[in-house]
Amino acid sequence: MENGYVLWDFKGQQLNKASVDRFKQIVWRPRPRSLLTEEQKREVRKNLKEYSKEFDEQDERKIHAADAELMSHRRRLITEWEAWREKIESLLQTDTEEALSNGYKLPAMSDNEDFVVDEIVEEIIEEKEEIIN
Repeated sequence: MENGYVLWDFKGQQLNKASVDRFKQIVWRPRPRSLLTEEQKREVRKNLKEYSKEFDEQDERKIHAADAELMSHRRRLITEWEAWREKIESLLQTDTEEALSNGYKLPAMSDNEDFVVDEIVEEIIEEKEEIIN
């Protein structure tokens, strides 16, 4: 069994390979030096809950802003839909009044009577063009 380690660079090239007897694990991760002094680190640890609350509030504001934007978008779409429907209804009413003034009579229907519409659909199955000399 080969116990040991291999070092690679960021490009994937092997830098070093070593076999070590009874080698089990190596834990290494390069970390840059902290920019904070020990006093500043203690201060951050002490006020961590306050910072956490502040960041949580910022997250909530962002979520609510996104929800408000979505709701305003939906309201705008509903308003546009209602405006379109009113426009179409007024056009239909105008066309109906115009047809009635030109002598067209609407069929009389009671509330209990069904209105039957016959629909005829023609379908061309095959079309041939023949030229006769």
